[in-house]
Amino acid sequence: MKKNLLIGILGFVSVFSLAFGYQQKVRADRNEVIALENEKRALELEKAAEAALDEAKHQQMIAEMNMIEAMKQRENAAQKK
Repeated sequence: MKKNLLIGILGFVSVFSLAFGYQQKVRADRNEVIALENEKRALELEKAAEAALDEAKHQQMIAEMNMIEAMKQRENAAQKK
């Protein structure tokens, strides 16, 4: 009787272990897909940030050129007075 009980318990533990292992595999696969999507999204955001930085530098250069032009016009106006 004890032998059958022990075999039953070991069988239950084996089935439980297999089910738990399968559940962990499914969870790991799902997390891998999410990680790949997040990596792709991060790369896209990094490219967008680089483009925004380039645009900001371009706008800053334009603003500096406008400031220099405004200073020249102010000097010209002051000389004409």
